[in-house]
Amino acid sequence: MNYASNKKNSAILVFAKSAALEGNSKKFGRSRDKNYLIWSALNKKVIDISRKSNIPYFVYDESVQKGSTFGEKITEAIQSIYAKGFDSVIVLGNDCLELQLTHVQLAHSKLQDNDFIIGPDYNGGAYLIGISKQIFQRTAFESIKWQTQSVLKNLLAYCDSTTTYLLPRLYDLNDTATFQKVLNKLEFKSRLKIYLQTLLYQEQESYFFLQSLLTSFNNSFVKYRGPPQLIY
Repeated sequence: MNYASNKKNSAILVFAKSAALEGNSKKFGRSRDKNYLIWSALNKKVIDISRKSNIPYFVYDESVQKGSTFGEKITEAIQSIYAKGFDSVIVLGNDCLELQLTHVQLAHSKLQDNDFIIGPDYNGGAYLIGISKQIFQRTAFESIKWQTQSVLKNLLAYCDSTTTYLLPRLYDLNDTATFQKVLNKLEFKSRLKIYLQTLLYQEQESYFFLQSLLTSFNNSFVKYRGPPQLIY
């Protein structure tokens, strides 16, 4: 990686589960294979954005995360980035379909004059967290009620006495309805949108085809049914 181009001494931390593990907990498709492909695409999206930002980035999935709770894992991951010599960290997840390169660039720019950056979502969480080393407090950060609707509230309380910048509010993918809603909002020519919709369409076609076969079979069975004495 080209650290020389990073004038503000910041790094991106992509903190996310692998596609295989994520697909078991958040299921947007009907099959395991489709869920794996969906989350592989979402992981690729956030990594591509990180790469295009020209900011040093590190990917931490379950294979390198340390700790037993989410709070412990994300805290350890951030501290490990500081230990590499960086003064601030931009944390990204893999479940914000609306995330764009411009959001990351803005967060990176605002970290020059602010110690804390939050990208709030519509469910009380955050799709991006930027935090400088000088205000990072391990115990307080680890104690945030992660993976709840109180995350944003806790983050705002954490940074109450620091200079903070809020990014535009976006949707995180917490359920199938939100996934479909955000997917429909993407630009018509979005390659990711076309790919994900194709996956879902193929799956729906197979599902409805099987349903139609089952319905036809049941109707035929009812049509030719008769009293028990006529069957034997």
